[in-house]
Amino acid sequence: MMSNFTSEIACVRPPSVFWPLFGLCVVLSSGPTTFLVSLFIPLASFLFIQAALAALLAGGTLWWLVIVRPRRATVKRGFLIGIVGSALAQPLMFLIAALIAAFPWPTWIGDHLLRPGTSGPIIIALVIWDLIFTGWIALPMGGATGVLLIYLQRTLTRRYGPREIISEP
Repeated sequence: MMSNFTSEIACVRPPSVFWPLFGLCVVLSSGPTTFLVSLFIPLASFLFIQAALAALLAGGTLWWLVIVRPRRATVKRGFLIGIVGSALAQPLMFLIAALIAAFPWPTWIGDHLLRPGTSGPIIIALVIWDLIFTGWIALPMGGATGVLLIYLQRTLTRRYGPREIISEP
């Protein structure tokens, strides 16, 4: 029986059952991070949906490019992708909020009214404030999520069987 640390498990693509669980883990980890950020930035309390979308976009893209495509599911890569994905998701979250606020009509998000044309400077100020003062909050959560996702991918690959194993030199 192969353990989670064998090189064979680390060199295969994850089974299809991994991807919905990946999305669930990423969305669930973005919630507490956004809550902690909202303690420092009161206007950030309406960003839970944008944070989930940003985390899925940044994390999913990086996971595919750095873990799945080169077929290197290592704990170190998972940790680094979690940190980099979390760092990229922060400004992406505000970009998504700015795109929603750019609609030509007033948009309600939670209890906050975003008016067209007036929300741009607020969003830019929030991005700068967030990166300087609260951006660090997401990094440990992202790193831990990346490591847990590596173990999930390896466990599911072992359970459902690898589709193809690449022999290492």
